[in-house]
This record gives sequence, structure tokens and C-alpha cells, in this order.
Amino acid sequence: MLLPIGVALAETPADRNVIAPYRFPPPADRIEPQDRGRAELYRDQLRESLNRREQLNRQGKLDTLGRRELQDLRGETNRMERALGR
Repeated sequence: MLLPIGVALAETPADRNVIAPYRFPPPADRIEPQDRGRAELYRDQLRESLNRREQLNRQGKLDTLGRRELQDLRGETNRMERALGR
């Protein structure tokens, strides 16, 4: 059981969050142009996922875990909006 976790952690880039490797680390005072493009792409992907998940929620198709993931997705989307708004 420890081997897969160790392998997963070893494959996570050093600048990524170990608990949530899909998240970017908090930006410095200013986002560099090459990083800004990646961050905007990530934000756009979050928005698309959020829209799909919100629609499923309105249709009553999300279970408890799905609603929790929706809440996390909202938080991550808001975080990236704030980061790119600087």
C-alpha cells in the first residue's frame, strides 16, 4: 500500500501541491508571462468543469461526494480568478 503512494509522490513535480497535485502553488507578487498562459488555461479548464458540475447539480444528479467536489471546484476556480486578477 505504501509503494503506490510513494511512487505517486515521487512523480509529483516539486512545485505542485502534494495533496492536490492539480493545483498551482500560490503565485508570487507577479505571474511571469510564460506561467500566466498556463494559469489562464488552467482557469479556463476549471470554469468549464465548474459549469458542467453546476448543471448536474441543478438537475439533482450529484451525490454527496459530487457536491463536495463541486464546492472544492468553486474554491479552486475562485483562487485562480484572484491569482490572475493581480
